[in-house]
Amino acid sequence: MYQLNPDDIGVSHLSILMGGPEVVFEMNKYFKDADWQRLWLQYCELYGASKETTAAVFQKSVALNELSPHFTRLPAYVAMQKKDVTMAKKAWDIFLSPKYYRDGAPFNAKSVAPPSVLRPLREISNVSTNSTAQWCLNAIELLELIGDYMPLENALWQK
Repeated sequence: MYQLNPDDIGVSHLSILMGGPEVVFEMNKYFKDADWQRLWLQYCELYGASKETTAAVFQKSVALNELSPHFTRLPAYVAMQKKDVTMAKKAWDIFLSPKYYRDGAPFNAKSVAPPSVLRPLREISNVSTNSTAQWCLNAIELLELIGDYMPLENALWQK
């Protein structure tokens, strides 16, 4: 990783969404470059951090995107590498937070009746190819990386 523009720290959300972390997680087992390992860990740690946090590191008021359930495998990786309980909690809290989901949960079903549809049905409004793929990918990664930190209590468990 290197900086292309000296006025920007750079970020690519699509590389995160399209399997970049999974490639790096596997590659890191074999790629023994301390600078790369340090930079990747820093990237994962700062992704979604506040501008104040990134400014302390880069002396620029910029942010590496917003952290949402689609990106929680990044703080999960940091938590696993550093044995950081706070970062593990952050990853699970964001992944499970109702504020990121329409209808307050990833899979709440609602009734839809004619004339909106041909016949009455139950629909989950959050389901799309992309959202389902990202939710599942992050669920798998969080369980793999920080499954021991999964909260025992959560409102989603009660539904």
